[in-house]
Amino acid sequence: MNDKKGYNIKNHRILMLGFRPPNWSNLGEDALVRQSMVKLAAYFSNNTEFVFAFPEYYDITPLQLAYPNYKFTVLSTWVQNRPIRILAKVFIYWPKLVFSRFDFIFDIREGDRFSDIYSLKSFLLDSLPIAVRLIMKRNQKLIYLPITIGPFVSNISIKLAQILLDRAEAVFLRDGLSALEMEKYSKLKPVCVTDLAFEHPYDSKQCTNNEKIKIGINASGLCASYKASSSYDNMDIGDYDTLIKRIIIEFQQKNNIEVHLIPHVIVRDSEFVNIPDNDWTYCEKLKDEFPSLILPDKFSSEYSAKSYIASMDFFIGSRMHATIAAVSTGVPTIPIGYSIKFNGLYEQLGYGDYVIDLRYERNVDIVAGRVFNYYQNRAELKEKTLAANRKARELLGVFDKEFGVLLDRLLNE
Repeated sequence: MNDKKGYNIKNHRILMLGFRPPNWSNLGEDALVRQSMVKLAAYFSNNTEFVFAFPEYYDITPLQLAYPNYKFTVLSTWVQNRPIRILAKVFIYWPKLVFSRFDFIFDIREGDRFSDIYSLKSFLLDSLPIAVRLIMKRNQKLIYLPITIGPFVSNISIKLAQILLDRAEAVFLRDGLSALEMEKYSKLKPVCVTDLAFEHPYDSKQCTNNEKIKIGINASGLCASYKASSSYDNMDIGDYDTLIKRIIIEFQQKNNIEVHLIPHVIVRDSEFVNIPDNDWTYCEKLKDEFPSLILPDKFSSEYSAKSYIASMDFFIGSRMHATIAAVSTGVPTIPIGYSIKFNGLYEQLGYGDYVIDLRYERNVDIVAGRVFNYYQNRAELKEKTLAANRKARELLGVFDKEFGVLLDRLLNE
């Protein structure tokens, strides 16, 4: 990377899209915003203003504390009254996205939201103002930081995706499957790397009993309650709750083992604590049913969560960034996936054989049998985990090189 030479002349104004706030309830999003800032801080001078566009409440304080020489602002329309909030989004938030001056646009789409399978409405609302901006203005320097692309179910989404991708300066992807998807919609050649969270720091620490084998289970509130939410109409992964309970029961029957529940989406606002997506609420229910389970205090950040995960001896997870935290710390890991993003990311790392895809593998007996077979062979699995982590670091080295060449060119134009 460069040392910012020659980049202090202009006060750059940068639009940051698709980033949740630091210390957000979804700890994977916390990792993405922090690691993205690490990458950007290597290139932009202290005069830079980072504008985070987020239509809800956004606390920028953690970034201000971490980077006191930068200016951070929030483009938001958050008010409690929902009808007023919708009007403000259309008549204030969107026009600012379209017409305000921005020298660069960095978009990460929360990692996996360049797709309409979660919510067609959300994809359209997030994409439309930027598509309009790109059509109206040239040389917008739109750069997609490592994301997953697709799949799409709507032709309208595909048209918007084509506009965004064809007019982007560069697109970095988390996996090869996304590259194949992108080929359908754009002639722009992407750069395939991996998720930035593999480099998120952590501090290894000890858990309750070092003499016992520690099993970490990231039990997903989303997977357990997807049938109750209209936001996940396109999702079908069978009876997740029964699967998790089966795994817990079988581990508890083994000697010298302690089972840790490790939530990775922890909603702290009391107004939203009971939303189905909340891992913490689901883990509390499991703890009530199985009192011997260990449920740690609520993690305040990805740093604290990853540090805890690093002390496990074996890990099972359904939040992709929880599994990334485990793999990147060398913990033998079984990702239990609910979408194609798991397959793409881990195939890119040579770890795809160890992903259990619940979209197609729904027999509880078979899935649980696979988990315990991997557990019995966890020494071999650890070697595969370490190899996957080495590959991830290699791919992030590619990102650093390509990203550096790109910014060197754009900043000196």
